[in-house]
Amino acid sequence: MESLADLARVARRAQEDAQRAAEAPSPVEPAPAANNGASFESGPKQDVSTPRTPNMAIVPPLIQDLRLGSAPPSAGLPLPPLPAAAKSPTTTPTTPGPGSTNDSRAGAKNSIEPISVTTPARIAPLNVGQRIEISADYRPKTSSTKRLSFGSAASSKRPIKYARGRHAGIELSPQPSDDDNDPLNWPLWKKDLNLAALLVTVALIQVMKTVFVSVNVVLEQTLNRSYTAIAALTGAPLIFSALTGMVALVASRVYGKRPVYLAATAVIFFSSIWNAAATDFGNALAARIFQGMGWGVFDSLVLGSIHDTFFEHERGLRVAIYQIVSVGTLWGGPMLGGVASQNPASWQTQFQILCSFQAVSVLLVALAVPETAFDRAFVIRNTPSTAGTWKQPSLRPRGQVDVEKAREYLTTMKPVSYNARDQDRDLLLQAPRAMIAPTTIMLVSASFIPFSALWSIASSLSMLFAHLPFNMSPSQIGALMVGPFILGVLTTGFFALTPFWQRIKSCPKIGLIALATGSILTFVATLTMGLYTQMAMATPMAAAASSAAAGTTPAAASQTSPFMIDGVAKNVSFPAIGFLLGLLAAGAYTLDATVRPTIRRSTSFTSSNLGIALRNTVDMEGAVSIWRALIAGIFVIGTPNISWTFSAMAGSLFGFAVTQMVLIVFLGFVWWRFDQDIIRWDGVVMKLVDLGSLKRSGSYMDMD
Repeated sequence: MESLADLARVARRAQEDAQRAAEAPSPVEPAPAANNGASFESGPKQDVSTPRTPNMAIVPPLIQDLRLGSAPPSAGLPLPPLPAAAKSPTTTPTTPGPGSTNDSRAGAKNSIEPISVTTPARIAPLNVGQRIEISADYRPKTSSTKRLSFGSAASSKRPIKYARGRHAGIELSPQPSDDDNDPLNWPLWKKDLNLAALLVTVALIQVMKTVFVSVNVVLEQTLNRSYTAIAALTGAPLIFSALTGMVALVASRVYGKRPVYLAATAVIFFSSIWNAAATDFGNALAARIFQGMGWGVFDSLVLGSIHDTFFEHERGLRVAIYQIVSVGTLWGGPMLGGVASQNPASWQTQFQILCSFQAVSVLLVALAVPETAFDRAFVIRNTPSTAGTWKQPSLRPRGQVDVEKAREYLTTMKPVSYNARDQDRDLLLQAPRAMIAPTTIMLVSASFIPFSALWSIASSLSMLFAHLPFNMSPSQIGALMVGPFILGVLTTGFFALTPFWQRIKSCPKIGLIALATGSILTFVATLTMGLYTQMAMATPMAAAASSAAAGTTPAAASQTSPFMIDGVAKNVSFPAIGFLLGLLAAGAYTLDATVRPTIRRSTSFTSSNLGIALRNTVDMEGAVSIWRALIAGIFVIGTPNISWTFSAMAGSLFGFAVTQMVLIVFLGFVWWRFDQDIIRWDGVVMKLVDLGSLKRSGSYMDMD
């Protein structure tokens, strides 16, 4: 394809020839004028009934401006003005040659007429889209022989939409439709109200997850069960939340998110009432399982609701708030729960308080969480003027809030207002496929040990410290969660809100550095905690053994007995244990900060458009949370069996530390060496990319 400068040089030389031809007498006499007067003689008479194809070029608009001597100053290609004869030529048609069937009517039907400029006698202003025959003398040596056409370029009929107000000038991503029912077109107050209602429910769910951390021993004594059975009250709901989380992702594709939210909220509310009234282990476990079934819905779908409702430039702050609220209420709940469990009713008091807040949550979900699922692909295929919309305009004038507007708002709160147009089996299986995508598996492998260790240790604190020699109360055990609460929130807030991290998080090397940092924090926290608890318990034991060997009196020996409160408690610093738990939480959430950028890199490569990329991002992030909940639930139930003594707990912590470092070294090498291959296999597993199309079968320059 000729460049613009080459075509300009051709036009300039044609002008120079036209000027010379105008000064010299023309050897060609003009033919009699025709009625239409739309043609000009250019060179010897020729048959133009058959268009000549060699050395043809389409005159672009800019070249026409240059030809007429009216090029814009920015073009940088000044041309001398044409002579008067060339600017206003006499209209003389071309006489057809012998044997030609072409006439003036046939010529008028052709919108593009070839005009030779090899030996022009007269030259006229060229029209846009008109072909000119370029001689080999005029064609640059390095130019292409391909035709250049500016008239065939097709532009999109949909205008690009931009943000207004404080973010004016930012291109909206994703582009909204023209339907007012599109969640992207909602007013900002409605979007934020929807998010606030969801966050209230998320906060209550996170508190419920760790509600028994500070009262496990109280439950053990009240329900007369083993500590492993009591730990199942925390682990079993996590396992069931993983199962229902996957079901929720699939069901929301068919029925939308609102009916799934409503069902989950109702289940959580009634199971909380059930838990508050339960007096035996069977009822308590059944109620907790139903609670877990409701948890999984919000764990999997809230992030998708944020993607459905907010544009990309609005989404970052909302996702950060969601993450901070989730982490803060998860590890801050035991601190308040321990204080509330000091009365004789103990653990039931927490659920009585939660039920009162849950009643408010039910109303918020019912009245402030409309359907956010919207089939935007149908509207995008149409122009703004023909896009489908089912919103009926109100006959009342716009004004203050009235009954009509309230009624219109309530019509958007139907329990079921969405039905998928295309219930394709491959689309419904996207979420299950995301569970086994290579990127999902590697992210889970890199982070499951820190999260599982944090859950296991938190659930075992009551077993270790509520008995003699520590005899800690529920409020004191809950106070150990100050470390995870503070450092977990600070770490999450740093990675979610810091502009520095937002700029560099998409770089693969930065992701590897974050993985290494989180793993080092996990290694230091678990190893130090194991060594510290082992040394703290070994010191009074050694003192008791030495006093017994020395033959001291029983009164003196009792002062160093490990079963006395002063025997061990004075050697254990509980603020230090709380800090190490916080350091473990910081390592876990540092690893969690790499999840979103890594998944986004994968979906950006494997998805054909932005809508599919957002959907796959939600599926893969939901898959990571599902895997974590499943593995954490298993660890919570199994840890009391292997860590019922301090020495066994120390051994478990050593195992966590070593396993994490071995895993992260292996995963770091795989990511560094096979990063692009992993992303390609993500597309293959999720049925988004044909691996055969990614293999180069020939040279890049080969053409059909």
